[in-house]
Amino acid sequence: MRPHLRPRRVARAVLENGAREPAQALASEPPARIGHNQPPEETPAQPPQGASCARCQHWNPPGEAEESAYRAFALGVSKRRVREPSGSCDRVMHRPGGPLSFAGTLGRSRCFNFAEGPPKKPRRGAAFVTIYEGNRVVWQGREGEEPARFRPGYAERRALFDKMQAARAATAHELAVIRAQLAELAHSHAMRESASARQFGRHSTTWTGADERNYQAWLSALTAIRAPELRALARRLDRQERALAAFSSKHRITGREARP
Repeated sequence: MRPHLRPRRVARAVLENGAREPAQALASEPPARIGHNQPPEETPAQPPQGASCARCQHWNPPGEAEESAYRAFALGVSKRRVREPSGSCDRVMHRPGGPLSFAGTLGRSRCFNFAEGPPKKPRRGAAFVTIYEGNRVVWQGREGEEPARFRPGYAERRALFDKMQAARAATAHELAVIRAQLAELAHSHAMRESASARQFGRHSTTWTGADERNYQAWLSALTAIRAPELRALARRLDRQERALAAFSSKHRITGREARP
């Protein structure tokens, strides 16, 4: 049995267009579009010229140390590989009128939400500095960012910082000694009061619950007697610690810093 053949689309097109031959019907139709290989109809919008993140008021730039290290690598002064530092912005617009988003961007990046900020003041004394000790390079970076031990007057500030640390340590030691004396005196009183009821043996203990209660009672009583002295030492220690923290933050000197 001969299978039934469905009419071809060419024949249907011939009948619809009224053409006499299939070739005429195909020639009268526009060419079929395959895929999307045509250029865009409109040129996509571009951010304005010069609208870089480094000039925008919304941009949070990276730290000076990162920029200084990258400049040293880009100029070939330092061989340590450093990636280009990136800042951040929470008002990035990827298309005109689009939503705002947060992104990490470089100083040369651009977006459609550019708002020119105030001109940056030229930074003076920002030359690139290399510090040597003998024939060895000990530090490289921007002037004004060098460690404290390479700055003028460091020896005097270091000596003052060490003196402040010694005073703080002496106060803490005095406070610890008084507390240890009170604890030892309370322990001796508690042991003396319950000496008759104490048991000795292989499975017995020399410190009972009654001893602990007596010890805590004696410790509270003795601490109350010397409470004014303890409070005065605690206040002095707090002042010394805050003074050390402020001095260290101002002059960038720490107790772990290596001596020159």
